[in-house]
Amino acid sequence: MKRALTIVLALGLGASAFADDAAKKTEPQPQPAPEAVTSADSPMVAAAKRANRKGRKSSTPVITNDQLNKSGAGVHVSTTATQKPFAMPKEPPVPTPEMMHQQQREAEKRRAAAEAEKQKKAAQAKEQATAAAAAAAEEGLYDSEELEPIQTEKPPL
Repeated sequence: MKRALTIVLALGLGASAFADDAAKKTEPQPQPAPEAVTSADSPMVAAAKRANRKGRKSSTPVITNDQLNKSGAGVHVSTTATQKPFAMPKEPPVPTPEMMHQQQREAEKRRAAAEAEKQKKAAQAKEQATAAAAAAAEEGLYDSEELEPIQTEKPPL
């Protein structure tokens, strides 16, 4: 009896400890509050600020908009009012091997299309000639337009 009671109590305590661990794991852990990010910072600067790298010294400095505004005060880009004229080369450019290959392929395609068109026209002409010959042969069966073709009688059975 003592043995059974000990086993039941051990199982009960083990189950409650297991339930406590499971409850702790399922509870959402509080996230650290993100630092306030000003709207003037770029997305990369904001991400660097959120990385919380206060304890480590980085090998590269983080560039902020404030640093850019301070350091780039005298830097600007200017354009000219007029553009200098562009001097074209006196000799035409030499085509590259790729350009020559492309020209050869296009010429071959044009020749193949012309050959296919010739064959198509020849086949159509042959069909027309065959149709005309068949029509002429059909007209030759009649002696005149008034007469109908001669019908032969079938022999009686």
